[in-house]
Amino acid sequence: MIQAVIFDMDGTLLDTEKYYQIFWPKALEAFGHTMTKEQALAMRSLGSPFGAAQLKSWFGEDLDVAAVRAKRNELMAPYVAEHGVQCKPGAVELLTELKCRGITT
Repeated sequence: MIQAVIFDMDGTLLDTEKYYQIFWPKALEAFGHTMTKEQALAMRSLGSPFGAAQLKSWFGEDLDVAAVRAKRNELMAPYVAEHGVQCKPGAVELLTELKCRGITT
């Protein structure tokens, strides 16, 4: 019998990827770089070390990835504060069903 379910929330229950597709390019623009839609899509699901390596391969080894990431967070925070983060389709229903069955999430 299933007693508990563990989820990775970001990209599984919460739809944050669409925000990163908006705010990575804006952050890079602040540093004089242009990120294409394809590049923004390619950043999906990359952990910090892999994302940093990818950004440096596109925009140069001298890119201050920490500063760009901080800028992305700075730009994204007010948007998320105002609009919130949407759940992935079916997430609420799934969590409700698990709760009804007495399964810990």
